[in-house]
Amino acid sequence: MPEQEKVITATLIRSGLDDNLAYANLQLPASQNELRDALERARVTGDQPYQVVECFDSQGEYIEFIPGNPSLAELNFLAQRISSLGEPERLAFASRAAAEKTPDMKKLINITYNLKDIISVPGISNDRDLGRFYADNDMVDELQDVPDKALKFLDYEKIGREYREAEKGEFINGSYMLNHNLDFEEVYDGVH
Repeated sequence: MPEQEKVITATLIRSGLDDNLAYANLQLPASQNELRDALERARVTGDQPYQVVECFDSQGEYIEFIPGNPSLAELNFLAQRISSLGEPERLAFASRAAAEKTPDMKKLINITYNLKDIISVPGISNDRDLGRFYADNDMVDELQDVPDKALKFLDYEKIGREYREAEKGEFINGSYMLNHNLDFEEVYDGVH
């Protein structure tokens, strides 16, 4: 079986050490042996407490939406789910996860199962681009009877902002992401 792409780097720190900082970086998804090795490098044995203190994506960017001190097992499972996604689905996941105010790991994992109705329009990274896209594709009803030569006077940024706010869309990694998934299915219950 081919190895899954590593999509998250997590830093584990053993809790309760006074002067000696013990930590380990771990790339996820990881095998059980890799998880055990990281815990050993952080000098975590038995039931000693440890924390996952920070997570970075494969480009080295800090991942904002991961909750504080997530379960290592759930974080690894999330990484497995993300690793199995194609690039459009990863962008959709990032958009949906960023839209959540304070997601827990259960919610993030379930988002990976609910990406079917998220629309990604590449090459649109701001309100002006979005407004032009909507106007150029005859998606603004109010502009149907406006002569083409008058379109140059439009405030595309305002049009784009109004559509983005109404649709609750977001600009993620040079794409406009729109979530129309109204039937959120809870596949992961926090255990299974």
